Amino acid sequence: MKGGGACGTHLKGGAKKAPKKTKRKMNEFMKAKENARKKNLDEFEYTNKEGKTTKYVKFTMKTGMVAYKAKK
Repeated sequence: MKGGGACGTHLKGGAKKAPKKTKRKMNEFMKAKENARKKNLDEFEYTNKEGKTTKYVKFTMKTGMVAYKAKK
């Protein structure tokens, strides 16, 4: 089928593709959270730059996604 439809993947008239975005490095909290999630830990502790330690507890969202929230 010839012709460019609305769903066509080709580009016309000198249009340029947007450059691919590179992944950012994870910060220390995200590394600790992902480590806990992959090991299926119920909780983990993280000490921030100021030296304050916080305990994070696992919970499951309605969608089934596992996340962690600060214990109060």
